[in-house]
Amino acid sequence: MKWASASSRLDLPAAAASEVARELRAQLGDAPPDLLLAFVSGPGPARTSATADMLRAEYPAATFAVASSRGVVTSEHEIEQGVAVSVIAARLPGVGVKPFLLTQDVWAEPVDSETDFDLRAPGVRGAELVLLVGDPFSLQPESNPLKRWYGKARRLFDPMYGR
Repeated sequence: MKWASASSRLDLPAAAASEVARELRAQLGDAPPDLLLAFVSGPGPARTSATADMLRAEYPAATFAVASSRGVVTSEHEIEQGVAVSVIAARLPGVGVKPFLLTQDVWAEPVDSETDFDLRAPGVRGAELVLLVGDPFSLQPESNPLKRWYGKARRLFDPMYGR
């Protein structure tokens, strides 16, 4: 398992994505990462989309997620304003990366059956670790029905539970 991070403050999305990709290759070597998480700040959704498109072209085989943000955190700095791209990438040999989209409408009601849970969160059952990245404005944890399932099957979500 190998992790890497890279960032850029370049204005043009293509240039920023290219700079990030070069740095990730320097850290990870030529083999592509299995997981890539990108955080993009700057004006408008077009910047996030363009950066995502460029990174996807650089790493087509990676499980990929991108989020727009007001600021980003890098391995060296917290950039609270302006343009920036921060990326975390990982090569995870022998690890299954199974993404799913968790939206409030899908979890509007509590999920009581294992079958319904598996349909909403494929690949989670039996996982040693689940990385859950949520938008606090659309997925409100205090009212989220996931908590009900979590209470029944905490081991699915908390790798430290029971250890």
